[in-house]
Amino acid sequence: MKRSFKRILLALAMVLWANQVMAGGADLFLEKCMGCHSRKGKAAPISPADKSSSVWEKYFKRHRHPVDLSGMISEDEMKLILQTLKDHAADSDQPTAAIIPK
Repeated sequence: MKRSFKRILLALAMVLWANQVMAGGADLFLEKCMGCHSRKGKAAPISPADKSSSVWEKYFKRHRHPVDLSGMISEDEMKLILQTLKDHAADSDQPTAAIIPK
């Protein structure tokens, strides 16, 4: 009985941690990216479902973003943002067509 209770607690802790990480990535996406990538921003509006997960991965791996983001977004923040983009990409289980603020 004690062993199964510990497993349940561990599983619950992992789910809560994963949800917090995912929420953090979405929050960072909105905070760091949507300032420019919104209807009133300097860059074209984007949403995670604009590309497949592999295309998002290649885009940032190949440094295709026209602006150097290194001074604005830390490496850890970029990992969370990229994971959010991939998790909600066109080919994901949960594509997000738009999370663009008005």
